[in-house]
Amino acid sequence: PAIAALAIAAFLLMQDRQGTVYPEALLRADSIVSKQPDSAAVILDGLEHGMASAPEAVRMRYRLIRQKQIAYSFGSFTSYSTARALVEYYETRGERSRLPEAYYYAGKTYMSLNDSPMAMEYFFKTLDAAAESDLNLRGRTYSQLGYIFDRQWLDSEALGMFKKAYRCISRARDTRVVVF
Repeated sequence: PAIAALAIAAFLLMQDRQGTVYPEALLRADSIVSKQPDSAAVILDGLEHGMASAPEAVRMRYRLIRQKQIAYSFGSFTSYSTARALVEYYETRGERSRLPEAYYYAGKTYMSLNDSPMAMEYFFKTLDAAAESDLNLRGRTYSQLGYIFDRQWLDSEALGMFKKAYRCISRARDTRVVVF
């Protein structure tokens, strides 16, 4: 009975709110991408071939995780097309809870391609869409805005964004539960 309950729980964890079932390897890549982007890349590379025949929700989640992997690997984004497709998908028919991430990685893409006005637009959309409790995403977003303002010699605005980032990150650390 305990094993059956664990199997059911694992299956439920692979579904989103819309009932989409994701490959366990895809979810594994998502869970490690921020700390081990190279390992996540290996997993994503192994899944790439099967994405052509996967349902749209799975393909888009794969693309979002790939965007994260590129960002965490300090890689370069080469075009806006993936970012635009992800934003359009999550704005119109994808799981809305992924929209703040789609906005954030669109901002990272535009920033990487030296389009600061569009990067800022997407970072501000991230802040509008992200839950107040998502301190990690909010902190990273304020930090990115700080870098943009800093590159434009807008020191006061940059400092304000970096302070907001620091407050978010500090609050996130304070709310973590330590398990021994």
